[in-house]
Amino acid sequence: MTNGQRNTSTKSKRKDSRILWNLHSGDDDNMFPKIVATTNAHQGWEILEKACQDVYKVRNVKLQILKKKLEALQMRDVEAVDQFMTQVIEVVNKFRTLGEDVPNNNVVENIIRNLPPSFIFLMETIEEIKYLAQFGIEELTSSMSNHESRIKGRKISL
Repeated sequence: MTNGQRNTSTKSKRKDSRILWNLHSGDDDNMFPKIVATTNAHQGWEILEKACQDVYKVRNVKLQILKKKLEALQMRDVEAVDQFMTQVIEVVNKFRTLGEDVPNNNVVENIIRNLPPSFIFLMETIEEIKYLAQFGIEELTSSMSNHESRIKGRKISL
């Protein structure tokens, strides 16, 4: 082996060692054990790449489950507005925790679709008066709470 080849080999090994060290130092506690035994940067990178793909797949599965959960949320007649809205907001917050933005108008439309019959007149009024894309979750919660209070007030007076 010539001096030029030795120098190139040494530089290559140093570079590989530095890259591997950076991979080790940049990992979180969950990833480090997976790459600690690797002998070169290429092996470490491949392991990290596969692990990140798996994390992405798990994230997508979680998002699909949350979408189904949001669509399946159904307000029962005996359930208070605050309880139902808390469930909806919890699911929306889980979406946001996973880095997925859920537009408010989608949430509002989903809420309206899943309300009990006692809220039909309120929803028809809201749909006629306001454009749903501009209607916020807070406004909807307030309108629903007011409607719920009126319904309870009528039941008490009867």
